[in-house]
Amino acid sequence: MSVTDMIRNTTLFTLLTAAALGFAVFAFKYQVRGLEEEYIGLNRTIIDDRQAIHVLRAEWSHLNEPRRLKELSARILDLRPVEPSQVGTIASLSEDRPAKEFAKAVAPSYRPKVAKAALPLASGDISNDDFTGVISQALADIRSRR
Repeated sequence: MSVTDMIRNTTLFTLLTAAALGFAVFAFKYQVRGLEEEYIGLNRTIIDDRQAIHVLRAEWSHLNEPRRLKELSARILDLRPVEPSQVGTIASLSEDRPAKEFAKAVAPSYRPKVAKAALPLASGDISNDDFTGVISQALADIRSRR
């Protein structure tokens, strides 16, 4: 092998190595740009989420404001003070006492606010006669409340 052949081979190897390194740097540069864009997007998402959390916390504090809850409970729930007859004891929980008797002793004035007819009925759960009876009972309850 002559000196010119060695110089030619060395030059060719150097050019190919420089081209490969240039291509690698070019590819690496665009990969870094893509990662930077992803990083910026994630930071934007984090900022948006923090702002949304801030808004939700403000809304939560408004919704849980004691004066507002007191007004809503007075307007919607129609709660009454507990009567002494509604308070039971551990002895009244014995197993030999029937459940209906216990319910009468503990809560004699309890009356559900939702009529049975307002509950959704699955097909086949109730006959037409039973349904008419439930509706009649609900109407009678409504009339008695007036």
